[in-house]
Amino acid sequence: MCAALVGALAALVVASAELEDYCGRTEPSIEALAPAALAGLELAAVGVVTRHGARAPAKRSSCWPGFDPDAIGWTCARPAEKHELDGLRFALSYAGTPSTIGERSGCAAGQLLDEGRSQHRALGRALRAAYVGESAAVGALLPDELPLFGETGLALRSSSLERAIVSGEELVAGLVNASARAFRRDARRAIPWTVGEPDFEFIYPNAKRCPRLSELEAAAATSFARDPEASAFDARTRAALEFAMGGGELATLRGNGALDCLAATSCQSAVDTGAALPANLSGALATDAWAAIQAYEAHLLSHDRAAWSRLAMGALGHQVLQHARSAVEGQLGRPKFALWSAHDTTVMPLMAALGVHDGRWAPYAAHFVFEVWRQSGAPPARAHGATPAPGVAPATKGARVRLLYMGRAITARLPGCADAGALCAYEQLEAALAPWSLPLDEWLAKCEPTQHERAARGVWLRAAAPRDGEGPARARLSAAAMLARAAAVAAVAAAVAVAYARRARSVPYAAARARPGREGDRELEQRLLLAI
Repeated sequence: MCAALVGALAALVVASAELEDYCGRTEPSIEALAPAALAGLELAAVGVVTRHGARAPAKRSSCWPGFDPDAIGWTCARPAEKHELDGLRFALSYAGTPSTIGERSGCAAGQLLDEGRSQHRALGRALRAAYVGESAAVGALLPDELPLFGETGLALRSSSLERAIVSGEELVAGLVNASARAFRRDARRAIPWTVGEPDFEFIYPNAKRCPRLSELEAAAATSFARDPEASAFDARTRAALEFAMGGGELATLRGNGALDCLAATSCQSAVDTGAALPANLSGALATDAWAAIQAYEAHLLSHDRAAWSRLAMGALGHQVLQHARSAVEGQLGRPKFALWSAHDTTVMPLMAALGVHDGRWAPYAAHFVFEVWRQSGAPPARAHGATPAPGVAPATKGARVRLLYMGRAITARLPGCADAGALCAYEQLEAALAPWSLPLDEWLAKCEPTQHERAARGVWLRAAAPRDGEGPARARLSAAAMLARAAAVAAVAAAVAVAYARRARSVPYAAARARPGREGDRELEQRLLLAI
């Protein structure tokens, strides 16, 4: 039996308990450290990677015959409301979407619920209690009266999806104690916030940006199907769902669609009895469905030494590594607190790539935290963003790290840290990240499909090698191949043009990107060049 299936079955003895955990209703807190573990150390940086809070289903689904999303009382704020919270004004506003989860529902597909906002406000308060001010329970990383403009000490990043942006905004509002602070109207400038273009995003697995992910996912699916016990359990559960429910998306047991059918409805049933799962989807069948969904996902995340996860998170991993390195080196002017407000499909593969994922689906408001500690009073190596001097090694001596998930320490899961105690040597984090975290250009090169995958797609066509005596020794394309290739390039060019047009129309987004120079434009242009 594959390890993913064993782990999922062992963890899912009682479906109701697991679903309660998934709903993310436990009050968040950050585990404290014993003072003895911190002797001679100071907290240099914290990085937080989160999943958004509770949301409406990500799409309109026919979960099972007779499923009516309008009968379920999901509660959402108006999707077009401006992003202004307790005097804080963020640079982005969300224009909403015409796609809804039902004919009469007020929630857009995938929209953050009011509960999801509260979850991240509470998480922000927990992070404040741990890391802000002299009374911080873990370490005084940031001052109590945190400056919000100019050099804030914060680096804020999210996907462009409303649920990730608003979750992050709520977290920041809790972190800075916005509800208790007075802001002069003339000082209410927008807080810089970085988002990615959807077609070019790397904060979550994106096969459009990284085509080779499809190849690796197919390999993982083939491997899963070849495991006799795992595939047999999967097939039995599918058949049972088909028989009990009469079909529907839940019976596919794959991805967020099936997960929403089971989990989003169950979470809502705790506050709305009309949202309860059907009577024929309860007990053992719900347990098996939950286990099967997680077993396949866990296999995808861990297959072939987490190959899919490592590639999916390669560019994000580089950002994580740079944040940690800048702290160890004590770079002047660096952000001390970095937030990546993202998705379950960010938190899980990132943790899998690091070797610390437990095989369970990340709940609403899931949070993976890494702390970087360095020797107290160690001098800075250089200014933030400056190139290190030749021959000068990073000042890693004595630096330590701690990893937490859902507020509890998981440092011992990191390879090389099993016996390290409360804190582990920084070098172990670097060793776990360095093999697969790549700068954007190198990551894009890794993302190109292999020759086998290109041939299978029939789009990426190589010139046929000339035979002996067939004229000039140069590669040639047939007329059909040239037309196919031209069409492929034209499609990419059209996508780039659409992205530019969308950017031009979206003034709030364009004004808030806070990217150095024209990095976003270079990324769009690079994508086009790679396709030619």
